[in-house]
Amino acid sequence: MKKCNIGSLSKSKYILTVYFVIIASTNFIYAGIYKPTSLDVTPKATLEELQKGRELYINNCASCHSLHQPEKYDTIQWKKSMEKMAPKAKISKEDKELILKYLIKGQ
Repeated sequence: MKKCNIGSLSKSKYILTVYFVIIASTNFIYAGIYKPTSLDVTPKATLEELQKGRELYINNCASCHSLHQPEKYDTIQWKKSMEKMAPKAKISKEDKELILKYLIKGQ
């Protein structure tokens, strides 16, 4: 069996390099999606919950379609969308609530 060399990279280094390029690209693509700050904290949503909701939104929803900024839809529209999409994406009730907190900015 031939040894895989891409230039001076071994196969394992090549795979690791591709992996990091994909991760970096994903972070760059979603860098423009609203990031919660301490100004967004409400009695109903901590900063940690909002940040976790953003992470879950990106990881669960972007695999099937493009993401929308939270302000694109109102609270009612986001709730309807989450009710419809959460079962399809197999999102738990707890994760759905965190995503929804993020999308409605803790309202």
